[in-house]
Amino acid sequence: MSDSDEVEFNFANEYLCFEELDECEEEKSSEDEAPNSDTTSIGRTESDDSLSKTYGNITVHVIKANIIHQQVDVIVNSTTKSLDLTKGAASKTILKKGGKSIQSECTNKYANGIQTGDIAITKAGRLPCQQIYHLFLPRWNENDRNSEIQDVMIKCLQTASSSGHTSIAFPALGAGNLGYDKEFVAKAMFNTVEKFSKANSSTSLTTVNFVLFPTDYGTIEAFTEFCQRTSLGQRLFGTFQRFLSHVTGYLSNSPASSSSSSPDMRRSPPSVRELRAHLGEALLPALLPANIVKIGNISVSILTGTLGEQNSDVIMTSCTRGLDMNRGTLSKTLSDAAGPSLQMECNQKYPRGVQHGEIATLGPGNLNSKKVYCGALPRYDRPEGTEPLEVLGQLITTCLQQVSKDRMKSISFPLLGCGYLKYPDHLAAKTMFKSINQFWISDNGTTLRTVNIVVFGESETSKAHKQAYMNELKTWKKKPATLSKPKPTPAPRVRTAVPATPPRNTPEFCRHMYTRHIRPPDDWTVYTTNKTIKQWKLEKGKQKYACVDVTRDEFAKVQRLVLNTWEGAKKGHGRDAKGLDSLKYNSLKVTRVQRIENLNLYEEYGNKKQALFDKAYQGKMFTKLSDIKGLSEGPSRVDKYLDKTWKDGLHSEVNEGYFFHGTKEEKIEGVKKMGLDPRMAGGEAVLGKAIYMAESSTKADQYTDSRDAQRTSRNLQMFLVRACLGNICLMDAVRKMNRPPCCVPRCSDNSCNHEIRYDSVIVEGAFLFREFVLYDLHQVYPEYLITYDRV
Repeated sequence: MSDSDEVEFNFANEYLCFEELDECEEEKSSEDEAPNSDTTSIGRTESDDSLSKTYGNITVHVIKANIIHQQVDVIVNSTTKSLDLTKGAASKTILKKGGKSIQSECTNKYANGIQTGDIAITKAGRLPCQQIYHLFLPRWNENDRNSEIQDVMIKCLQTASSSGHTSIAFPALGAGNLGYDKEFVAKAMFNTVEKFSKANSSTSLTTVNFVLFPTDYGTIEAFTEFCQRTSLGQRLFGTFQRFLSHVTGYLSNSPASSSSSSPDMRRSPPSVRELRAHLGEALLPALLPANIVKIGNISVSILTGTLGEQNSDVIMTSCTRGLDMNRGTLSKTLSDAAGPSLQMECNQKYPRGVQHGEIATLGPGNLNSKKVYCGALPRYDRPEGTEPLEVLGQLITTCLQQVSKDRMKSISFPLLGCGYLKYPDHLAAKTMFKSINQFWISDNGTTLRTVNIVVFGESETSKAHKQAYMNELKTWKKKPATLSKPKPTPAPRVRTAVPATPPRNTPEFCRHMYTRHIRPPDDWTVYTTNKTIKQWKLEKGKQKYACVDVTRDEFAKVQRLVLNTWEGAKKGHGRDAKGLDSLKYNSLKVTRVQRIENLNLYEEYGNKKQALFDKAYQGKMFTKLSDIKGLSEGPSRVDKYLDKTWKDGLHSEVNEGYFFHGTKEEKIEGVKKMGLDPRMAGGEAVLGKAIYMAESSTKADQYTDSRDAQRTSRNLQMFLVRACLGNICLMDAVRKMNRPPCCVPRCSDNSCNHEIRYDSVIVEGAFLFREFVLYDLHQVYPEYLITYDRV
């Protein structure tokens, strides 16, 4: 076609993905052959960001927006079983915009939460709708039928219809953190509305909105593609009709023209293959928006935003060779969004870091992706052997190959090399697109379909970076991906994860733990695991201590321990239970749980714990509490009811566990800030001045107020402590000591000079309750402060 034959047209708003349309040819043919089947219309709504599809009296709109702004009768929210709206991005947004009354209604009306297939109905607070339907979905399992979406959608539609509602808005159910296949979700949701419409022709519902988050490009593509499949040939023909009249020879030479009364308008729509044959591949880029180009089967988009908000299968970031996520704006921003687990996995799996051009593959943490890739680049102005642009291309190729190996469909890149690393924008952009092209040529059977290039921020510098990439993108719109044979592509340079640790319960594991840096526990929120305890302490002006309320999940875990270790039959018995019988209570009610984050105390605890690891490594591995000969009552009662994630975080190699410790109100503040001190034990302590711990909340409850004064029922406090028992001495009789006994058989001299000593004492059989006793204040850390009532 000559330049004079060019006709202005803009198909960008009609189709995002032309290359996938071949798949729909058979579908179109089958629809044409079934004229008596239920008709389905499809069209574009008034908004450029919406498509529509009609089933009977119900019109389904696919909309790019935030669901909280939907002016419909009902919006649907996918949340947790417990209806905790502080969990999950969508629930948090609904809670923030709609107000706390929504959470209060969930808690009051559905105290036990909901199960799969249930819906919880609440008012909408300040949202512009009448009601919210909250539902729970399990995680995606590709081996199951995964019928939960259809089942719960039918329930939502039936409930809305029976209530007389006319409109309802759904998010893309399961397409986020739950990991559902996006194409499966789109198909399931459309088919469910169609099924409901056929079975309920007189329903009051007329509008169903599928609301997709604007930056969730993978989900948008899946819903758009499914929505556009119906009557594809007719719509495609209508869109191209005016243009085809200008294509020399296409209609006049068509076989159909000889038998058609109006060949240019009445012939059957051309197939996609025919259009390709007559129009040529060179016209296909005109179908795409200005910020998207197709390279082979891969859609490459340039977006503005942050990596943390992307919904692609993989998010890639650059970082230092040591994988310190706090160094560099990109990696720190992503790490903050992902949570502390990202840095912790880097430290555990890749203690030696990665080299330039290599990547580390990590879990997503709190991100809406399935994996995170971290890679390192040299500075452009400080090459280290290999030319920096070659390393950049190698890094991009490694990421793309790993995506294909992991069977993923989409990846989001930052502007690699721009900024501090000083790569020229135009050269970095050229390397990015060239690498994508060479990858597709070498692996055109790849699962990869979408590459997002994310520009961070709206500064003038960011706009300049983006313009360089847009200029490069425009050059690729003018040419198809080259089909020449590429240079041999090297194998992916994925840094093999160094084994995180030697096998548990071995001397090698103890040696490994002795050499580790001490970091805060995973669930700390003020002092997170991305820094060591020493790094936190060196921050000038920062407090070294915090006491914070726990999450709802943590509260439930602690409450379970208190209630399940309660021994009602022993309540009021024993010398230390004096006065408790008069209160006539049967249990304890936990009212508040606070987590103590004390850097100094935890460092001292960590140092002592490492000393015990070294002791086990240098000598004989400690006998586990559960394996001690003569121990008739087995392991601690707390251990029996401890949450699995907490149990997995403990180290049985040094007999680490959780125990209760009751103390009076006036001593609470001192314990929080300075820890438990054996020197503060009363003179009547049966094994001398030591730290006494309990496996039963009944035992700890005896010490939270004075037995010599009027006992009370409200606002009492006990600690849940973390303790390392080390080498345990089992005793069935008591004697006063100022340190644990030595390990020499038949030696009962507490002042002996024997060097090898036990680290703790358990007394079993001598009292109503077992006693767990420590003599070193650094072997115990007061982790949780529990406030409770006697009820």
